[in-house]
Amino acid sequence: MEAALEDAASESGLGHESILCVRRLALPFRRSPPVSGALRAEASGAARPAGGPVPAGANAVLFADRAELLACLARDWCAGNAGGAWWWTVLFPRNDLGAIVRRVWLNDARPLPAAFARLEAAGLASPFLAKFSPVDLRALWQNFVQTFQLQDLAAAWSETGHGKANPAATRRSLDAAPWSAWITPPVSLGMDAARVLITAILLERVPAKIRSRSFAREIRAWIQQSTITDHVSGPPSNEPFPFVEEGSRKSELAPVAGLPADLPSALDQEPILDGERVEPVNRLGRERIALPGASNRNSITTARSPNAAARKERSTDDHPEPPRTQKHSPKIDEQKSKVAPVRFEEARSAPSIPAAVDECIALPAAAAPDCISTAWGGSLYLVNVAIALGYYGDFASPARTGLALSLWDFLALLAGRMIGDEFAEDPLSRLFARLSGRAEEEPPAAQFEPPAGEPPAIWLERICHGMQARVLASLGLGDDCDLRDLVLNQQAKIETSPARLDAHFSLADHPIELRLAGLDRDPGWVPAGGRSIYFHYE
Repeated sequence: MEAALEDAASESGLGHESILCVRRLALPFRRSPPVSGALRAEASGAARPAGGPVPAGANAVLFADRAELLACLARDWCAGNAGGAWWWTVLFPRNDLGAIVRRVWLNDARPLPAAFARLEAAGLASPFLAKFSPVDLRALWQNFVQTFQLQDLAAAWSETGHGKANPAATRRSLDAAPWSAWITPPVSLGMDAARVLITAILLERVPAKIRSRSFAREIRAWIQQSTITDHVSGPPSNEPFPFVEEGSRKSELAPVAGLPADLPSALDQEPILDGERVEPVNRLGRERIALPGASNRNSITTARSPNAAARKERSTDDHPEPPRTQKHSPKIDEQKSKVAPVRFEEARSAPSIPAAVDECIALPAAAAPDCISTAWGGSLYLVNVAIALGYYGDFASPARTGLALSLWDFLALLAGRMIGDEFAEDPLSRLFARLSGRAEEEPPAAQFEPPAGEPPAIWLERICHGMQARVLASLGLGDDCDLRDLVLNQQAKIETSPARLDAHFSLADHPIELRLAGLDRDPGWVPAGGRSIYFHYE
């Protein structure tokens, strides 16, 4: 049955990130072929909770991706009637929905920018965040910093001195806030909540902007301009945005730890990063040869938490046990101090809970996948080279800050330098612009400042030379070889969604040298790109 369900999922026409929840499926147990047809029929007629009320007799519901699922769960929780929807009790079979909502929103920050963008477009982001405690809000913020490697931004938010908020100066500068062109949080929203919302929306709309050091300086200057530098006692913890809370300081952030282990669900799984999935067996029957100096990243796949069977029901006592630290697989334990989500506590209710929102509010539809065909798909192989050289981190090095430059702008710079004018006319150039959140006519890395004040042109020349030397060494070729035709000039079909990028290549035309060098392995989750990257050979 498990194999039949896997085959049916691949034949149902759903996207890689789609979640189909079927209430009841009637078919002969011993015959697997009908499963495919039954699931296709359920998927084609499934109700979409994101679009509004679901008919009472609906037997299946469909979410385009995990971000849509999280946004729908947040909307229904704010409305106070999520318990009446059968799919939530199927996916999360527990009565304490508030604890479930906090757990799933704190477990993985990767889909949160898209989820917050949908809530904000429907006017629900602020009411939702107002229901979180200060501890949970700081945990959300810390997860954003760790998952997307926003250390420069975190330092800017934290280095604010010990001044008291200056209301007059703050109100004068509200319209000139660094984020005002993309998001305007309500003034009643606390600073911790506003910081989370601002970060999520900017990650979704202008990821290159939020990663730049110039934006971090703008944040620091704006906060300092809105405070009085005289040493005074800290403002009250419920000070509305945009006044700085003492609890927002870096030293007050919640410690990194595992999540509670007592909330199992159908979607409950370890925070396994995409790069930790099992890679298919080498089609050529050979072991992958990593780039020189690159680490071996063979790993395991987990469909659901290994502790799920061992978890026990929550105590019915009026005073439940404090949250326990979740046990992880050995691979997760090795990296727990680096990538584990911030632990949340069963926190006290927020001082003021907004009124319930209308359950019928429709959320914006998920954007259609962006699909292009390019003659320079091999440019994506440079992601593995950049990770091997330490320019960016991946799932195996989440604490590596890397360049304060969007991955897509980095690839656009390299491809433009190595390919020439032909790249500017290729659809891939425009795709990189959209992924980095800049206009197509805007040059890449316009706000990037090379390390140590190096001139941008000299920095780019040095980076290109170093990456070319590394690729040629991994391929066993001399310095006089041209990477343009061997590596970069690869026909590919590329599909992008808010969660991932999938590049499809022809297996028959795939150079064996790239396979032996390990250039074609899946990079998985790349924080600087805000997506997981996968290569397919067909």
